[in-house]
Amino acid sequence: MFLRSLILSVSVLAAAAAQAAPATEAGAVKLTGVFQRYLGKTPGVVTVTPAGESYTLRVDAARLVAHLAQPGLALRSEPMQFSLTERGEGLWGVVQDGPLAIELELPGQITLTATAEKNSTSGLFDEALGTFREVQSQTKGMVLSQRSLTAAVEGQPAVPSVTRSAVSETTYRAQGVAGKDGGVDITSRMDMIGLKEVSTVSEPGMPAFELTLAAARYKVDGKIAGLRTHQTADLLAWAVAHASGPQVIADQEGLRRRLEALLPVFDQLQSQAEITGIKADTPLGRFTLDRVGVDATLNGVVEDGLLRQSISLMGFEAPAGVVPDWALPLVPEGLSLDLQAEDFALAAPARMLIAGFDLTKPDPIDKNIGPTMLAAFLPGEGARITLAPGGVSGSDYNLGYEGSMVIGREGVPTGASTITVEGWDSVLAAVNAAPPEIRSEMGPAMLLIGGMARPAAGGSGLQWVIDAKTPGKILVNGVDVTAMGAAQ
Repeated sequence: MFLRSLILSVSVLAAAAAQAAPATEAGAVKLTGVFQRYLGKTPGVVTVTPAGESYTLRVDAARLVAHLAQPGLALRSEPMQFSLTERGEGLWGVVQDGPLAIELELPGQITLTATAEKNSTSGLFDEALGTFREVQSQTKGMVLSQRSLTAAVEGQPAVPSVTRSAVSETTYRAQGVAGKDGGVDITSRMDMIGLKEVSTVSEPGMPAFELTLAAARYKVDGKIAGLRTHQTADLLAWAVAHASGPQVIADQEGLRRRLEALLPVFDQLQSQAEITGIKADTPLGRFTLDRVGVDATLNGVVEDGLLRQSISLMGFEAPAGVVPDWALPLVPEGLSLDLQAEDFALAAPARMLIAGFDLTKPDPIDKNIGPTMLAAFLPGEGARITLAPGGVSGSDYNLGYEGSMVIGREGVPTGASTITVEGWDSVLAAVNAAPPEIRSEMGPAMLLIGGMARPAAGGSGLQWVIDAKTPGKILVNGVDVTAMGAAQ
């Protein structure tokens, strides 16, 4: 991970360092063995040396990639250097500070570079947790560049596509504590200011054009409960020690044990993200958004499966001339969408895969396991998908929706939903103002849809209650539209 940060109270760490025992050669040898367990024993990749009351850890990622990567892949970077200070009781102060300059190249295909003016991290690592008890990082002047070649088409030579991303400043902080049911609970915040991405898009035989995306700020608050840090580290160490295919096959039982121990990986993950001040400059002009919010909740590999994703958009504007005048009243200015999936299980199917794979066979997974896994994945009537109340709003209308459906092991999904529209007359007026060829296509359908509406319950506007609980039949406000050939 190249994201680095600066802790809030460096003075506290400095005071603790003054009380630490001096670093020793024996301690350096011990630490070298610890890091080599995860980074391999290639000479020069890991170097630990005593430095007064601290240890200096030097990691040369370029040597590691040269040893493990596919032929031709090259990594050019200066070694990363960290200061490690023992605090006692399994705690370690970790400090890293310096510029960043990395280039990864696969000749003739892709080149990736990452640079930063400032790239610093400081934190307190807890051996019992297997992660940082607290950490903060800061990166300034980060620039990421990617240059790739598109495939040649019909004798046209391959052409380059270039993407350059820049972030003025990124800060990150996190705290970790022991989870009540095992693993580690981690809370974090990442805050990025001044984001910009410029892409030069090229296609064989076509003129290149440029796309620019920018945002004033992007921030993410995250929580992860019960992260199995030690089991993850053990699997990583096993992977480093079994780098080749024959080594993996020879110890597939060791892999199986570690995968079983890793479950459920984590108990639950939550994140709340917000992007503000979004601008997109395209050949058609500038598109803008005031705000995008994305919230997510995901359970780990557990029996009580859960996945929730919500998205909200506010303040959308398109450049003049992109949308015809008659359609301007229909352009959405805001949107909210909240979907949740539940009543499915991940733990049992995962255990089946782990217990059943055989890497010595041409097909490591039994092809006949599908029905058994599906039954384990959907142990009840089926997975329930819920659409929470949300909507789309424009200058003269508001469209609201909510609903749910069940997806079972057999048959078609069943469910119900409700759609409410305020400003239906404005929508019809916009369609009636369209050119004749568009009006002739959309007009009859809009009249049919409007004719099936009823006054919204407890409010203004029109409402459509859709009942698809019976397989093969769809009712709209009590009318069977299946027989009318209007099920779609």
